[in-house]
Amino acid sequence: EGFSIGIDVEDANRIVSLDVLRYITSEGELATSSDSLSNAEMLAVWTKKEAIAKATGYGLVVAKEILPIDRTSWSWKSRIFTVVNWNFEYNIRSYNISLGVESCQSCTSSLT
Repeated sequence: EGFSIGIDVEDANRIVSLDVLRYITSEGELATSSDSLSNAEMLAVWTKKEAIAKATGYGLVVAKEILPIDRTSWSWKSRIFTVVNWNFEYNIRSYNISLGVESCQSCTSSLT
C-alpha cells in the first residue's frame, strides 16, 4: 500500500530495433546511447521503460517522459522509480525481467 509497482518480462531472444527504441526513448536518451547498445542492452531498456510505464498507470504513452537518473533510478513527472533488471532462466528458456517500484521513504530500504 502507498506505492506503485510494474513488471515486464520478455524472452531474452526478442529483437529490439532502433525503431522500437525511438518509440519509447527521448531524443537525448537515444542520441547518447543507441550507437553502442547491444540487443541485450536495448531489451533491458525496453523492459525497464515498460515496467515503469505500467507502474505509472498510463502505459507506454508516457514512455518518452520517463528519464534515467542513474543505473537504478528513473523519473517521471517528479516521481522517482527504482528499477531492478535481471536475466532469468527457466527450463531451457531465458527471460529479461524488470521490476519498477515508485520510491517512497518507507519502501526504498526494502528494495536493497
